Amino acid sequence: MSESSRTSRRKPNTEVLAFDCGQDIVGILDIKTGEYLPYRGGRMIEGARRILDCAGEVVSYNGIRYDLDELAEIVGVETTDNLALNGEHRDMQVIASARCWPPDEGTEPILGTGLVSMYERCLGGDLPDPPSHVIDEYERSNWRDCYMAGELWKELAANWRHQIDMECGKPQCAIRAGFNPIDIGNDIRRCPDCGTTIEPGDDGCDDLLFGDDERDFVHVPPD
Repeated sequence: MSESSRTSRRKPNTEVLAFDCGQDIVGILDIKTGEYLPYRGGRMIEGARRILDCAGEVVSYNGIRYDLDELAEIVGVETTDNLALNGEHRDMQVIASARCWPPDEGTEPILGTGLVSMYERCLGGDLPDPPSHVIDEYERSNWRDCYMAGELWKELAANWRHQIDMECGKPQCAIRAGFNPIDIGNDIRRCPDCGTTIEPGDDGCDDLLFGDDERDFVHVPPD
């Protein structure tokens, strides 16, 4: 790989869609614009295709265990392994659980509670009220699920995506959303996503390990 290609900054895909599937609905909330569209009945496949075709990020809660299965059934593929997701999928149940209850090395991760309980735990406050133009009760419930998943994404995952940091003159990457660094001793941590390590004191990693509003936890890949 050439040095120029290694250090070129990625062009981000800015679309982020929160989605929730039900028996008769695929609801999609554009997290950045706030636009919500409920795809009902025969239009569910249109909503499913929109999620699969999204080049940015698609956000769910319990999507790995439920919503992706529903999408597979809607588009007519046998398993989720056959789903052709164009972008990155963020299951906020997995991500929020890992942040609330970091698993010990070598143990199975703890999978947290339902969406409402997780939202209250991570964000507090009252549950959100749907906008006035969303009248149907089924759609209002769906909007709320999409919105809460989106708010969890903004709080816990938005600043944890892979990046190229040009300031130090060499490529660095942020830990992917949903992964915790593994402590391998002597305060050295390894990212289970890409296998690289970081030592305390490098780029202020102690301050950034659990996220920061302005900066990302970064680590330098080996030469």
